[in-house]
Amino acid sequence: MKGDAKFKFDTFLTTDYEGSWESKPLYFFFKTIAEKFLYRSVIDQYEQQALRDKDELKREIKSFLNMERFR
Repeated sequence: MKGDAKFKFDTFLTTDYEGSWESKPLYFFFKTIAEKFLYRSVIDQYEQQALRDKDELKREIKSFLNMERFR
């Protein structure tokens, strides 16, 4: 048995999952300023962790699918 598979992985980081900061324009402005200047380092750490998790998942799936080759 032989086959090909293609996967596409997207990584998203949601900072306002409840949507509470987007209810009013002033809140949205404060959120944008806070993310850009106050929490940039924290957001960068979470982005890097999400990318590492995505890469690890890709490696795990690739190794699992290659497992049948060595039976």
